[in-house]
Amino acid sequence: MKKLTIEHIESLAQTLETIGLKFSPSTPLVQIQNSSYESGATFNIVGSYDIYTWMLSGNRGTINISETNTEFTTSAWTTNPFRVLVFFNTLTKNFGFREGIPAATPSDPVLLDHEIALTYFTIPASGGGAIVTPTPEPSSVVASAVINNSSVTGATVKDALENLEADKANITHAVQHYPTGSDSVNAQSYHGVLARTLVGSNPLPSTITTTTFTLGATANPITYYYKATKVIVNSDKTATLAEGAGFYFVYFDGATGNILATKAFPGISADSNVLIAAIAWNGTDLGLVYDERHSYTRNHDFHLWAHTTVGTRYKSGLTLTQNSGTGTAASFATTAGEIADEDILFAISASSAFPTANACRLWYQNGVNSYTFDKTTSTVPFKRGANNRPFVVKASDATNKELTTATNRFANVFVYATSDLHTPIYMFAESMSDVVYANNGHTSTANARAIPFPNLSGFALSPELKPIYRLIVRADGQLQAINMVQDDYRTVSSLPMAAGTTSTTAAAVSFNPAGNLSSINVQNAIEELDAHTHTPVKYFTETWTMEGELATTRTFIEKKFRIASGTTLKVKQIDCKIKSGTSATIKLQKNGVDLTGFTSISATTAWGNTAPASDASHTLANGDVIVPVCTAVSATPVNVSINVTFEETLTV
Repeated sequence: MKKLTIEHIESLAQTLETIGLKFSPSTPLVQIQNSSYESGATFNIVGSYDIYTWMLSGNRGTINISETNTEFTTSAWTTNPFRVLVFFNTLTKNFGFREGIPAATPSDPVLLDHEIALTYFTIPASGGGAIVTPTPEPSSVVASAVINNSSVTGATVKDALENLEADKANITHAVQHYPTGSDSVNAQSYHGVLARTLVGSNPLPSTITTTTFTLGATANPITYYYKATKVIVNSDKTATLAEGAGFYFVYFDGATGNILATKAFPGISADSNVLIAAIAWNGTDLGLVYDERHSYTRNHDFHLWAHTTVGTRYKSGLTLTQNSGTGTAASFATTAGEIADEDILFAISASSAFPTANACRLWYQNGVNSYTFDKTTSTVPFKRGANNRPFVVKASDATNKELTTATNRFANVFVYATSDLHTPIYMFAESMSDVVYANNGHTSTANARAIPFPNLSGFALSPELKPIYRLIVRADGQLQAINMVQDDYRTVSSLPMAAGTTSTTAAAVSFNPAGNLSSINVQNAIEELDAHTHTPVKYFTETWTMEGELATTRTFIEKKFRIASGTTLKVKQIDCKIKSGTSATIKLQKNGVDLTGFTSISATTAWGNTAPASDASHTLANGDVIVPVCTAVSATPVNVSINVTFEETLTV
């Protein structure tokens, strides 16, 4: 018997309910509609949940079991039947099917631990015959679901679901299972939104233009749990923003299904009202809506910890593709990407696909501890004054101005990714110190970069904002080039207060001197280590001798050099001497060609050396041949010795 946990059974039931399929225990969970496969017959999933309307494996609807259908392997089918498994995947919340291997006595396809078998059936060998549904269903379909310390048991998954429906009022099972496995000590009840539907089926509005917030549950029903009580909301609900401009939180009022909107934060614990949205309301005609539909299965203790210490995190994408221009011609663009607000993963489209292509929302400080935004989004990525130059704020009293045009003054713009359902990229104008404000901005881009992201403690949604980039704008309105090492904030923490600091430099990290290293910071230690491990160089000498009288007709032995990978070999110097006679003239050749600077070398009875000032042409390649050559003699030179010095460098 395959035992299924109550989570498996509930997962199936909730998934079916989410897509609008009703429970009807009077009909089978799965049944075969066609009795044979000939003539393009189809297998339809129908029954208690009318799964046929949702369709198999991503909207397939039917399985065509004609012999030529590519959905099934036809190898060996002509002589043997095969079995087909229809299952529900409790991880992906999807239905699927899997075929077995054709055989005279076919075996059941493999059923994975996270799958619920709905039924098996047999496709007969080619040539005709009935589609055989096992009666009764095989043991691998049998379910035993444990609820608290009692059981919902059935001969089939359908039976277990029926028992689950009957016992629904008595179920108080914990969703969260801790490592201790002790639900009685560590259990947390279902609490939160059942399914976070998106785009066309999202009941949340993307913006509001009056003080009335409407949850569109008539067209897009929403289900939530409140302290283990399941509530289905299938009619529109409204709440009024009655406290003036500012930040509001929208949440369900207990288990009533009604909604409230207040500036007071309702909390995110297992005892709080269920939060569904937040709103930044400008006080007159525009509210920006943020998605706060956290899952009913989340760990509430972790959620609270992450919300207060970590904030929204970057997952992928949001790569900068455009950041240039001056004034009205300035532009900013990013690729698609993802951010995560604890358990909610937000997919942000490429900025080119925003309601206004490549637009952003402009924000600025308008009070000692308050912020506001422009009603109209902007394709220019910074707030401008009347002359299209940067708008800045004096932090101490929220006074604002447009910078005076200059090529040696600069202002920051801080870029955030958000869960805003309309335009999710925000640009915050810099709030400057009194001194910098009076000085018409920062005197260099380096000074601008020394300013950290703003402390948005007055911004009620600061944990929901993810810093992604710093922009720097010159006082004449020209966007400066981004330094991706210093200005890319995608991987830093959102908190404290949606600020974050970029990755620190090695010079700012202390180092305790050790061994032969005396530096006190990491950067200098690396450089010191590099100096200690400089490129090794060594010298060696190759010798050629010739006894007896030297003549131009006599030749020296050639020497061929093998050079290892990563090694450089150069000819550096030649030393020559004869035992008696007047002199001999010597030259060096590489592969039969004279080496520059190593020709017309006079060998006398005293040692002499030649080392050309430039040795660029004297580097040897693997397999090169070096040989000295006597080109002239005077007064019978006897017994010559030639030493050639080589420099060998190992690259590390």
